[in-house]
Amino acid sequence: MELSKRIKELRINKGLTQTDLSEKSGISLRTIQRIENNEVSPSIYSLKKISKVLDEDLNSFNNSVSNNKPVLRRTYGLVIFGVISIIIGFYLFITDKKLTPPPPPVDYWSQVYKELKTSDGGYIKYYDTNCYGSDGTDCDIIILKYLDDNIQWKTTVGGNSWDYVEDILELEDGYFVLGQTGSYGVGNNDVYLTKLDLLGNELWFKTYGNSLNDYGRVITSSNDNNNEYVIKGEKQNCPIPNDWGNCFMEELIIKINGEGDSIYNNL
Repeated sequence: MELSKRIKELRINKGLTQTDLSEKSGISLRTIQRIENNEVSPSIYSLKKISKVLDEDLNSFNNSVSNNKPVLRRTYGLVIFGVISIIIGFYLFITDKKLTPPPPPVDYWSQVYKELKTSDGGYIKYYDTNCYGSDGTDCDIIILKYLDDNIQWKTTVGGNSWDYVEDILELEDGYFVLGQTGSYGVGNNDVYLTKLDLLGNELWFKTYGNSLNDYGRVITSSNDNNNEYVIKGEKQNCPIPNDWGNCFMEELIIKINGEGDSIYNNL
């Protein structure tokens, strides 16, 4: 059984939702979903936290599965190759024609990017790249600015670990890019805010958070002041240090000025 299926099976048997597992383990809901969908290989740290909640040593299970994968892959590869060869040979025999080249692969990111319409009649596409099934060193944020369906500029934001984008806010002099980062800050994940100018150049970035996990989801202009902004998201709360099973997520609010300085927060 694959590790992803085993985690899902144990979670369901314990009557836990993905959100429950996220809160109890301290691993983000997004990461739990990727692990169960087999989109990313969990780190040793993540497996240790999930194992504690699910009462099973998943690191040992993972090693056992990994040791069997090379043999299984070779076997499946030979079988698939044989079947494909038979099908192709039969097709050529019947039609006596050359096979039509297959269509190009679907661009996965074209299906998951987010889009923001801009005041100049153009739009911005933004998404994460190189984040799935990697060690995180190339997991970055991509921002593309379009006008009349032509790319004006492209910017990459991030450091040497996992960095994800959640929201973008257009400003008079540029853009705020909001997400979370494992590259910077003091916690496992911190709120990550980057300021770009109108040409996509990075002017500065700020992080907000404590030693646990903090996630920024949405940024809006404040109703109180035109030069103040509100970030909303979630923060991890662990009443007893290192007792990950009793950790939970609660609302996070951060109010900042135009330079990214915190005016108020409930961290």
